[in-house]
Amino acid sequence: MKKKVSLVLYSLLCLGSITFTESEGPIVERRSKDSWCSSESSCFDTSQFAKICCKRGKRGKRGKRGPRGVDGTCGPGELFINAQMMSWTPGEFPVRIFPPNRSLSLPGPFIYTWTLFDSVTSASLPPVGAVFKIPVDLDRTKPVMVVVHFLVDSFVDVTGDQAKIQVVMDYQPNNGVLGSTPAATGFAETQVSADFTVTPAVPPVTNNVRQVQTAEIALDPSLIDGEWAFIGISRIAPAANEFTGTLLLSTISFQYNRIC
Repeated sequence: MKKKVSLVLYSLLCLGSITFTESEGPIVERRSKDSWCSSESSCFDTSQFAKICCKRGKRGKRGKRGPRGVDGTCGPGELFINAQMMSWTPGEFPVRIFPPNRSLSLPGPFIYTWTLFDSVTSASLPPVGAVFKIPVDLDRTKPVMVVVHFLVDSFVDVTGDQAKIQVVMDYQPNNGVLGSTPAATGFAETQVSADFTVTPAVPPVTNNVRQVQTAEIALDPSLIDGEWAFIGISRIAPAANEFTGTLLLSTISFQYNRIC
């Protein structure tokens, strides 16, 4: 009760400084804030009449801090290359195969692939390659991976069940020189997959194909220089028991971490 009375008297004290004239209406006497408000008070305007001083209430509790975002990254990103975006030796074109669920009366659409022969034959052939623009949001301080996807026919006369892939990469900045003659330095890096198992599609001698893929093949992000890149894919010998049939190269997946 005493606090209420004090507040009323204090307000009247402030209002007591108002004088009126018939011509001009209310006149508010100018006073410095410090002369009638304590350092812990705040003022609000009562429209036309006066400034009222009120003691500031206690600050409310701080709300909970939201979760901290991932440091500098926005999650995974992926760039994929299909067979129609790849090329091989001059005059060669992607191999068209029938999809496994094709109709006998409607034999399309085709699936495009590139043929990769066994490691002995591939040793004398260039890799199947593609060029692409390095993503602008690629975090070059985080892991970069390549995953290669193949289709396998329903062979009946092949041996072995293991395969291995070699990946060659080149990266170039604006005005960079690519090639193998100095001052060019050849490919920036060469990486290989782990041995992986290849099993022909079933039943034998059908249009069925089996999709197989490599595990992630790690690239060296510190070598990624510039905005232009070349990737080449070829077969090399696994540790043992090589699959002697052909692999039909379908897509290449370039996986990375994105910068926010």
